[in-house]
Amino acid sequence: MSDLEIYTNSKDHRQYVRTTQKEPFIPEEHALYHISYETKKGKLYLAKVNGKVGLVNRKGRIIVPIKYHYIDRVFDNCFSGIEDADQKGYALIKFDGTRITDFVWKHIFPAKDKDNNLVIVEDYDFKSGYLNIHTGEIIVPVEYARLMPFENGMASVSTDYVHWGSVNEKGKQIVEPTYLDPIKFDGDFAIATRYDLSQRSFLPVYVVLSKTGAEVAKNSYGKINKVAENAFEAVAEIKRYGFAETEHLFFLKAGDNCTLVKEERKRSMSPRKEALLLSFETDRYIINSKGVKLSNKEITARVKQELG
Repeated sequence: MSDLEIYTNSKDHRQYVRTTQKEPFIPEEHALYHISYETKKGKLYLAKVNGKVGLVNRKGRIIVPIKYHYIDRVFDNCFSGIEDADQKGYALIKFDGTRITDFVWKHIFPAKDKDNNLVIVEDYDFKSGYLNIHTGEIIVPVEYARLMPFENGMASVSTDYVHWGSVNEKGKQIVEPTYLDPIKFDGDFAIATRYDLSQRSFLPVYVVLSKTGAEVAKNSYGKINKVAENAFEAVAEIKRYGFAETEHLFFLKAGDNCTLVKEERKRSMSPRKEALLLSFETDRYIINSKGVKLSNKEITARVKQELG
């Protein structure tokens, strides 16, 4: 790779780079590490002059001033970099050299949001948050171990790499981080899993979450599957003689009142297969496959039957 120098083009009065032998800049031959970055300004290339680096286009015109010690990641209209070797961390900097943040971040990652307006910033305590690349505003507080991209106005977050919750686009935590997997809202609801410590069981409990953070339904006997917009199917998994039998019991329609929808399929079931426990906010029911609420006497009888 030939050494480069900076010069001012007499036609457009802009700064360019060329070789010290006055030869044109050729990215494949002269770009540092031969790395290119796809941006809204087209492909940009890393160029080094007198120990400092910057970004140039394919013609060698300087897009980012060649004055930085190191450039890490490049986004549509900004980049993360270090200006001097003695600076502690990375800053987010616009292409014209205007700093969006101070040099304080251990890492700055792409957020993979659909509008490319956000980046993930990580501090030296290994805590992360979301930052707006246009304003420098912290959108999601820098207090999470992991962050997932925003989908349907919600992003899944974890405080310990194990338990997950959700925040909205204003950074407010809506769902407490108590669930076992990242929470993905599809429409107004999300299916999540957690352990029910009150039952002293290590089997996961499936729940339906609303965007208010409330658990609008719970299935302690098996999975909950989405079958239509805001409609879910609860599944009971019953073990008999060491083998697992799966029975689809009913449809749950999640909405303002969380009403049960009667299943149209006709089948004969044993009482054990018919029973399924759900939780609607503060009220608890045991219902059968027709969506009929059972009385306390019926519940007691079925529990005794289960226990043999």
